[in-house]
Amino acid sequence: MKSCNPKENICIALQFFTRRFQICLLVALFLPLAAHSQVLTDTYSTGIGVRLGNTPGITVKKFITERSAVEGILHVFREPNYDGFVVTGMYEWHVQAFQINRLNWYFGAGLHAGAYQLRSDHKIISDSEPDSNGTLYGADAIIGLEYKLASAPLTFGIDFKPSLTIPSNRLNELNGAANIRWVF
Repeated sequence: MKSCNPKENICIALQFFTRRFQICLLVALFLPLAAHSQVLTDTYSTGIGVRLGNTPGITVKKFITERSAVEGILHVFREPNYDGFVVTGMYEWHVQAFQINRLNWYFGAGLHAGAYQLRSDHKIISDSEPDSNGTLYGADAIIGLEYKLASAPLTFGIDFKPSLTIPSNRLNELNGAANIRWVF
């Protein structure tokens, strides 16, 4: 990653979160290998993993009751013109799907916030483009299906997560994703 002028706070934050994202991704991928001795049940308390799709990231889910959970997602992005990160917090409800043990529908809503920076090789060519640095925030919804393996401390899921980001004032992300989590 290019070096930054110390006064460029967003660039420094992007470097910080990109490094943390890479470390968390490695931990999330290799931690399940060390978890073979865990007692296996149909439910779990906490899950840590990766979200794969057009907005990949690190995901952490924590159940606060038997059927409700909070989920956090960190997404670092590199687009043709911008680099940035987004942190999303969701509240989710889980209900059994198709009367199959360990298979659950989940649905919920939440908020996101982040920052972006214009890439140094991009020139702004119109007034309709965002500023070179900035923040973003908005609302999210989610609906998905998650399966917890009986033979390993893992869950697999798929979801659809539309979001509305301000200042654009439009439905600008219709995200579909798959996820895998190590659960304990």
